[in-house]
Amino acid sequence: MERQKIIEWTDEEILARLNALYVSERQSVVDYDAHMMAIDDLSLRLGLEMLRDRAQDHALQLAARIRELGGEPSGRLVGVQPAGSTPARMLAFDLGEKQRRAGQYLELLLGIIEDARTAKLVTQLLLEELQHLQWLKSAWLAARQRANARA
Repeated sequence: MERQKIIEWTDEEILARLNALYVSERQSVVDYDAHMMAIDDLSLRLGLEMLRDRAQDHALQLAARIRELGGEPSGRLVGVQPAGSTPARMLAFDLGEKQRRAGQYLELLLGIIEDARTAKLVTQLLLEELQHLQWLKSAWLAARQRANARA
């Protein structure tokens, strides 16, 4: 059996990955806000508002850690990303982005060997992402079922 190579990020790689997550969280704030305003269903709006607020908090925590590590939070947002015109399509977009981001958190966490503080932060944020992912899955399935029932 071949031994697997250990994943170990350099300090520069950790900063780059933290910055990518920082930008992703900020982008999700913009997207959740736009989707929240476009959806009439109050329960969906409240759920998206909670996700938006948590994403903002995640971005702030990531920015603080980036600065503690000697970096500067940076990166461009692309503006509101097109997600479709129905709640089901918007939630599908948000779900896909949340899945991608959870994968980024996990990938980063796997390669942090020596920096316990960053590993702890990334673990906490990943656990929250996974909880939010479950809400989005349920919300998307319900919206998809409603759309299919109308069709």
